[in-house]
Amino acid sequence: APANATWNEVSTGGATFNSSAITFNTCTADWGYVSGVALMTSLTHGAGKILFHGALTTPRIVTNEDTFRFSAGDLDITLT
Repeated sequence: APANATWNEVSTGGATFNSSAITFNTCTADWGYVSGVALMTSLTHGAGKILFHGALTTPRIVTNEDTFRFSAGDLDITLT
């Protein structure tokens, strides 16, 4: 998982978004159907705690040699 995310300041309504692109390493195997995301306390898969999670508006299939990426402004989070 990438640690290169920067976030916009949280608004009074509890909303924020990624202010820079979030880019994962190029896949070396098929990931399959990606339908959600989670923000974790650890960069290591299976370690740490889930802080936030949610479904993607547009899930996709990620295959070998794809580079999974969220462009700046594409990942919105609202704290309620």
